[in-house]
Amino acid sequence: MKEKVTVKILDQEYQLLSEENSEYVKKVADFVDKKLREIREQGPSLSEKKLAILAAFHIASDYFQLLERYEALLDIIRSRTEAMLKRIGSNT
Repeated sequence: MKEKVTVKILDQEYQLLSEENSEYVKKVADFVDKKLREIREQGPSLSEKKLAILAAFHIASDYFQLLERYEALLDIIRSRTEAMLKRIGSNT
């Protein structure tokens, strides 16, 4: 069931419909607000459009870096699991 949630980003309120609970939506909105404010501090003369594009780029970059780390960890887990299974198999 979709829930209507009011969030505030850069001092502007937005009403969002989401399948997620309101706490989660507010947490995401707070993250976006924080990222926008960080970028605006570095370039106070940026238009809102450029600010939004840079924030989206930074968020996407963070996401892909985390995805790469996640995949690397999965590879480590897989290889260690295989090694453990081989040891278990050779002991029986």
